[in-house]
Amino acid sequence: MLIYFGYPVAFEDSAERAIRAGLEIVNALARLQTGQVADLDINVRIGIATGLVVVGDATAEGVTDRDGVVGEAANLAARLQGIAKPNTVVVSEFTRQLASEAFEYRDLGRHELKGFAKPVPVYQVIGQREVSRLEARGAALTPFIGREQEIEVLLSRWRLATSRKGQVVVLIGQSGVGKSRVTAEATKRIAQHSESAPAPVVLQYSPFHSNTPLFPVVRHLARKAHIEAEDPTAEKFDKLAGLFGGDPARQEAVPLIADLLGVQRVPDPAPPAVDPAAKQQLTIEALLGLSEACISDPAKTVVFEDVQWIDPTSRLLLARATDWVKSVNALIAITLRANSRHDADRILRSVGLIQADGGVFDHVTIREIRELDKEEGRKLAAAAAGASGYAVDSALLDTLVDKSDGIPLFLEELVKVAASGAELSGERAATTEPGAVPSTIRDALMAQLDQLGFAKEVAQYASVIGHEFSGDLLAKVMRRPVGELRALLKSLVDARIITGGRTPSETYWFKHTLVRDISYRSLLNKNRRQIHLLVAQELANNPAEIGVVNDDRIAQHYSLGDSPVNAIAFWRSGAGVAIARSANEEAIAMLQSALAELKKIRPAPSPTLELDLLVTQAMALRSVRGYSAPEVEQALTRARVLCADSDDIGKRLSVDWGLFQCTFVAGDIERARGYATDLLELAKQGSEEALVDAHLASGMVAFDAGEFATAMTSYEAGAHLCRPEADQPCFLTHGQNAGLFCLSYLARTQCIMGYLERGHATIARAQEIAAMRSQEPGHIHSSLNATIQAVRLFHVCGDLEVEKRLAVEAVEVARRNRYAYYEAMARCHLGWVAGAEGNVDDGVAMLSAGIAAAADGHRALTVRILSAPVAIARSSRPS
Repeated sequence: MLIYFGYPVAFEDSAERAIRAGLEIVNALARLQTGQVADLDINVRIGIATGLVVVGDATAEGVTDRDGVVGEAANLAARLQGIAKPNTVVVSEFTRQLASEAFEYRDLGRHELKGFAKPVPVYQVIGQREVSRLEARGAALTPFIGREQEIEVLLSRWRLATSRKGQVVVLIGQSGVGKSRVTAEATKRIAQHSESAPAPVVLQYSPFHSNTPLFPVVRHLARKAHIEAEDPTAEKFDKLAGLFGGDPARQEAVPLIADLLGVQRVPDPAPPAVDPAAKQQLTIEALLGLSEACISDPAKTVVFEDVQWIDPTSRLLLARATDWVKSVNALIAITLRANSRHDADRILRSVGLIQADGGVFDHVTIREIRELDKEEGRKLAAAAAGASGYAVDSALLDTLVDKSDGIPLFLEELVKVAASGAELSGERAATTEPGAVPSTIRDALMAQLDQLGFAKEVAQYASVIGHEFSGDLLAKVMRRPVGELRALLKSLVDARIITGGRTPSETYWFKHTLVRDISYRSLLNKNRRQIHLLVAQELANNPAEIGVVNDDRIAQHYSLGDSPVNAIAFWRSGAGVAIARSANEEAIAMLQSALAELKKIRPAPSPTLELDLLVTQAMALRSVRGYSAPEVEQALTRARVLCADSDDIGKRLSVDWGLFQCTFVAGDIERARGYATDLLELAKQGSEEALVDAHLASGMVAFDAGEFATAMTSYEAGAHLCRPEADQPCFLTHGQNAGLFCLSYLARTQCIMGYLERGHATIARAQEIAAMRSQEPGHIHSSLNATIQAVRLFHVCGDLEVEKRLAVEAVEVARRNRYAYYEAMARCHLGWVAGAEGNVDDGVAMLSAGIAAAADGHRALTVRILSAPVAIARSSRPS
C-alpha cells in the first residue's frame, strides 16, 4: 500500500501526520489481534520518507497508472518498509528532522539500500513525546561540557525552594558564554530528578520589546489560556477567567489581566476611573497571585531570560517577585548578558536584586559564568567536530580553542566552519585549504551564511524582523507562500542558524544574537530599509497572535524603514497605552524616539504634533522624575512656546498647570503665582473642571505666601464648583480629584485662620469622602492626600495622638501604592511626634530621612518647610 502525505493537498506538518498515521495503524492492528481476529497472525511494516517527487498519470503499454509517483523519496520509503521489523515504523533522516520534537526515535544506524550510492541513516519511531518550550530552546547537537558548578548552584537552590524557601539565581556572562544552555541543562536535570516537577515558565526579553510593558508575560498568559487571535472577545475573557479557577476572591483580578492582554468583556461596561500607578501595582500583585495559585510541590522554576533588555514594568514585577518568592516553593532563574560585573550590578540594582549599600539578599545568588578553560574547550571542540561528522587533528583543535577565547558559541561555530571547508578570507570565491582556520568568529559565521544559497536571503529577511520571528510573517514579507519556505527554513535549522518551530508557520529564533546581527549587517542599507518598511506594514495591517504585535515594535520598523510619519503615529499611540498602565518609563522612551523622528520630516510638520508629544512626555516625566525635575520644565517651556499659535484651550491649560506645579514644588512662589493667574484667565474660557484646578492653584500659592484669607477664598470657590463625591479624576491637568484637594487644603487654612470648628468639620467631610472612594483605584492618590492634609491639620492643632495615628495609616497606604513622596511626608510627621514625645534623636533621624526622600523628588519647597521642625527638634536636645 502506498500512501501520499502532501498530495493532492499540501500540509505544513505532513511528516508528522504520516508518522502519527503509521503509529496508529500499528496500534490499531495490535488492538485488532486481541479482539476480533485474535487467531490470525497479521503484521505490518511501515516505511516513511520525505522529499521531492513527481505525481501524475503515467501510461505504459496502454495501461494508465493514476496518480503515479516518480522520485527518490518514494523509492526510499519502499526500501525502508522492506527493512522494518514487524509492527514498527521506520523513517528517513529528513522525515525525522521535520518531526523531531514530536516523537521519540531509536537510531538504527546506516543501512546499505538498493538504488542508493551511500549508506542511508534509518530511525525507528518509538512513540510520541511532549516537549516544553525550554527544552526546545535548549536542544543542542553538541553534548554539554563542563559548567558543573553552575549547574549545581541552580540544583541546590531548587532543592531549597522545594521547602518553601524560594530562591533567586542570577547567571551573568558575556555573549555566547552559555547562560541559556546552563539554565536549560539545569531544568532538564530537575525534570529527571522529579517527574512531577512542573515545566519551567520562560519569560524571554528582547530589544524589540524593551518599551512594551510585560511583553513576555502577556505572551505566556495568552498561550497558557490557549487564546487565539480569531477567538471572539467574550471567549478570550472566559479563557482568561479560567486561569483563576473558581475562587471568587481571585476573580477581581481577571479584568486587570484582561486589560493587560487587551481583552475586554462584551458588552464592555464603562471602566471605572483608575489611577494608573495603582492599577500597575494591582496588576503586578494579580500576576503574583496567579503564579502562587499555580505553584505546587515540588518547586516551580520561572526563567527571566536576557534581563538586559527588560522593560521598566517587568523590572517592577521582578523586584516585587524577588521579595515574594522568599516564602513560596519557587526558583527564579535570571540570565543577564554583561561585559563587566560593574555593568551587571547596575542592572541588578535597578531591579532590586542588589541593595543600595551593595549587599545581596540571603535568598539571592549571583553567579558569573566565565570562559571555558583550555581542557574544557578541547572537549567541546572534539564534541562539536563529532556532531559535524568531522575529525579534528590535535594541532587544529588547539588553534580553534585559542581563537575562540573560551566562548562556547564561538568555538562551536569555528569548528563547524573549519569542518565545512568554507572560505574565510576576504576573497570568498576561493576554496579554503584543508586545515585553514577562520581569523574571527564574524568571518566564520559570514562564511557559513554564504554557503546557504537562497537560504541566506531568508536569514537576512528574518534578521530584519528580529531575533524571534514567525514563518507566517516571514512569508508575507518575502511575498512567498509559506510552503515554499519549508526546505529553506529547514536548511537554516540544520545549519544551526535558527532554532524553533516544527512547521514553517510557527515561531523561530536565531540561535544567537550575534548570528542575527551578522545576517542583518550583511544587507545593503537600501535593502534593509525596504524590508523594515514591509515588516512594519504587515505588522500594522495584519496583527499576529495576541500580545505579540505592539505599537512600539511597529514604530521601530517604520523608523528603520525611513517612514517617520508612520513611526511617530505608532509611538504616540503606544505611549498613550503605556501611560494608561502607568508604564511611564516606557512611554518616555517612545515619546523621545518620536520627538527625534520628528526632525527627519521635511518640510517641518505643524507645531501641533510636537506640542502633543511634548505635553504627553511632560506628563509621563513628572510621574517618574518629580514635578520640578529640570527635564519636565524644559519640555513644558518648549510646549508653552508652541501653545502661542494654538487654539487648543485644553492643551494650554495642561501646559500652564504643569509649569505651575513645576515652579511651585521647586519653591519659586512668584513664578508659580504668574502661572496660577494665567490659569485662572484661561479657565474662564474653558469648563468648570478647569476653574476648579485654577482656584486650587491660586489657593496653593496664596497659602504658601502667607496670604491665608485669599487662600481660603480660592479653596472655597473651587470646592463650590465641584462634587468630590462623584467627580472623576482629570488626568491632563491636576491629575486627581481636584475638589477633594480643595476641601483638604481648605480645612487646614480654616484652622490656621482660627476657625477650628469649621476646619475640623471640613476635614471630617474630606476624610469621609476619601474613605468612601478609597477603594476606587483612580482615587487612591486623592484619598491619600486628604489623609496627609488631616495629619497636617492635627499637627497645627497640637493633637499628637491623632497626628500619629493618621501618619501611620498614611505610611501604610503610601508604601502599598508606591507613593514615595507621601510616605516621606508621613514619616516626617512621625519623626516630629517622636521628638515631641521625648525621643529627640529618633525624631531627628526620621525627619532627616524624610527630607532626603523629598529632595530626591525635586521638592525644594517641601524640603525647606520640613527643615524647620528638624532645627527645632535639634535645638531641643539636651546640651
